[in-house]
Amino acid sequence: MSTIPTTSAEARSKSATSGSKSSSNSNNQKSNLSGIERRRRKRAKISAQVHVRVASPPVIWPCFYGIDFATRAELIAGHLSPEQICASIGADSLGYVSLDGLTEASGLPASRLCRACFNGQYPIPVAEDDRGKHVLDGLGVGS
Repeated sequence: MSTIPTTSAEARSKSATSGSKSSSNSNNQKSNLSGIERRRRKRAKISAQVHVRVASPPVIWPCFYGIDFATRAELIAGHLSPEQICASIGADSLGYVSLDGLTEASGLPASRLCRACFNGQYPIPVAEDDRGKHVLDGLGVGS
């Protein structure tokens, strides 16, 4: 009759003594799996679902006011839909705070907030091709 380990140390000990052949085969199988597939298998063992909630709206536009992301290509929400992001990160759902909700939570009127990284409406007109942190490079801004 086998006993069920009650601590993680007992589980590791039992696993280490369970035979080298099966352990070797298991390691070979693990190394052949992609990182995403390993996460999916591990998740299936420990949770039924993964729901991701982000405490801001999706950042989809670059910022040249001091935050270091130059292009939309660097931003996952800049080029993938929420469904595609879910698939990419292995989540069952993805939710963001709305831009209106974030604005309301700040207690400030929208006119006093820069929300360009969320909605692409910059307080200073900038052509779309010029949008990014490189706009201020070389101007001595922030140095």
